[in-house]
Amino acid sequence: MIMSSWSSDEEEEYTLFSKEDDNLLNNQNGSSGTARSKESNGGYPKSVFFILGTEFCERFSYYGMRAILILYLTKWLKFDADNATGVYHGFVFLCYFSPLFGAIIADGYLGRYRTILYLSIIYGIGNVIMSATAVPPPEWIGPMIALILIGIGTGGIKPCVAAFGADQFRPEQEKQRETFFSVFYFMINLGSMFSIILTPILRADVHCYGAECYPLAFGIPAILMISSAVIFIAGGRLYKKIPPTGNLIGRVFKCIFYGIKGKISHPDKRPHWLDHSIGLFEADFVEEVKRLLKVLIICVPLPLYWALGDQQGSRWTLQAEQLDGSMGPLGRIKPDQLQALNPILILGLIPLFEKLIYPCLDKCKVPNRPLQRMVAGMFLSVIAFVMAGFVQLKINSQFESPLTTTEIGITHYNVLPCTASVSSAHYSQSIHSLQLGEFQKFSPGNITWNISADCSTENISKTFSFIGSHSYRLVILQNNSSSLDLIKIKDQRKKSGEGNALISVMNMDNSIGSVKLVPTTYTGTVTEKTGITFDIKNHTHLSLEPESYEVYKLPKNGDNTTDWSLVSTVKLGIGGIYTLLLYNENSKTNLMLFTSVEQNSLSMFVMVPQYIVITVVFISDKPIVIHQCRTELFVYVCHGTTVYSYNCGGNSFLNYWSLVWIFTGTKVHEILYSGSLSNEHCLWQFNCCNNI
Repeated sequence: MIMSSWSSDEEEEYTLFSKEDDNLLNNQNGSSGTARSKESNGGYPKSVFFILGTEFCERFSYYGMRAILILYLTKWLKFDADNATGVYHGFVFLCYFSPLFGAIIADGYLGRYRTILYLSIIYGIGNVIMSATAVPPPEWIGPMIALILIGIGTGGIKPCVAAFGADQFRPEQEKQRETFFSVFYFMINLGSMFSIILTPILRADVHCYGAECYPLAFGIPAILMISSAVIFIAGGRLYKKIPPTGNLIGRVFKCIFYGIKGKISHPDKRPHWLDHSIGLFEADFVEEVKRLLKVLIICVPLPLYWALGDQQGSRWTLQAEQLDGSMGPLGRIKPDQLQALNPILILGLIPLFEKLIYPCLDKCKVPNRPLQRMVAGMFLSVIAFVMAGFVQLKINSQFESPLTTTEIGITHYNVLPCTASVSSAHYSQSIHSLQLGEFQKFSPGNITWNISADCSTENISKTFSFIGSHSYRLVILQNNSSSLDLIKIKDQRKKSGEGNALISVMNMDNSIGSVKLVPTTYTGTVTEKTGITFDIKNHTHLSLEPESYEVYKLPKNGDNTTDWSLVSTVKLGIGGIYTLLLYNENSKTNLMLFTSVEQNSLSMFVMVPQYIVITVVFISDKPIVIHQCRTELFVYVCHGTTVYSYNCGGNSFLNYWSLVWIFTGTKVHEILYSGSLSNEHCLWQFNCCNNI
């Protein structure tokens, strides 16, 4: 039996084979320019192994690049979440729209072999450009060109690869051909699983140009895509190459056009409106188009389903950014690695469904019919996004409520070596040395503060003006003349929407000229271009990846390439907001890390249930025979992700059936949808999908 469980984006990788196809394959000879494949000892044509290797490398390349794409757009190119999501789904739309042209080229002009070959070269060029343009300074034109080339390449070969693999089998090899699909599907998931795990590691744990190493993270998929093309070319002499049979897609549209035209211009009644095109097209071809249109009705709700399913690579990844991926001694899972749950769960749950769940459902006869399974799948999708909505609710509960125009927020910092007291008309507090006071809300306007300290005989009063809806830090310190002083600095209380840590540096050591933070994973020499350098005269918060950092200082008038020295190490948590204080004590630079807003404590693993449910939607299928073709029509219903494998007569319809399924995945509605709401409305966005 053909394995009927397909990964989230690979349900389209199916094909059909009829008796006519087998006859065509069986009749290939030297005059057609094709070669008869030799069989391996296991019964597979040797050419098939080149195709399987090609598919593994291509899927590794595609999913590896796509796994880190949303973070590349938001963190490196600095797109906001909504624009990045729009670009992401625009790219995915192209990947699912370009199969239309790939099928036309393969069927009508070049054949499958040359279509795969030429488009793989375009695909590889796109990957190389993607890697080459991921170097400083960030620019968006190169990546957009790369995404277009990759979308054309991967989409163009989608309707061809699986079909070309099955072309290699002889008529009597039906069993081997069926198992080929299982192995083909396994290679898809194996490639995607390894790539989704590996490329985020290369992105985050390897540093180049003083930041995350996107050139390497995109470079490995580029190498794999080039390897895919090389493997495919290497098997060239072994392949059976069926010549193009004509532009089927154009014929289908013409048949429909003339059917509609005949219905309008000729009032005579016929059994079906498409019968008006008989005479211009063969009767058998018209019948096939009729059956095609019947099946297309089932596909109508599928684009709405995909509006949910493909959010895993965009909104779900952005949601994972705001969660704690700590796994204790095993390290920390990265937000873009969480997508690997899909192929891992697929490979793990298939035996469970085959051996236990399917037999139980068969005995209960629920859900038993195709439409029942589709409806059940849609409801499971809704449940998955209801779960995502509740997770987002929990995430939002970790955020402070924004200040209104009638409120200001103030936090007092005491950087003196002794306890200080601060008071105003409606507030008083004592703050220990090197500590911060509680965050307090006041009314905007002018406020006078009275300051005293145990290590100073003087008392001072200072008045500052405060603007509504803003936060401030008031720092108690000794100025250059050793007098007691109070300074006002703007504060940041709004967490990063991407889950990054925000940190500001406050320097009280007059010997320091500059300060920088370098990830502890960096093992090279610290120079001017290493890590993140802070302007110690400007207390602005900078956004950093949540991880451990080494703090380096550069003395005034020091050499920017050799004089950096280590002060200490700090650890920044997901979503935390910090102020790093550097001060001099006994002629030694010390530091204190103040936490203004606590880090996000919710574990990333709260998203696992929603991944399990959406994966169950992808893999829960069962073949049902529907007698609508003159031979047979196998419909693999996948709980809302219906996978079709047709044996509906004629090699000419081979790529078209594949195209029909792939085309249901086009994501134009996702582009419009993803950009229509601001990031603050993520929860509403999830629930809006469920209502659809």
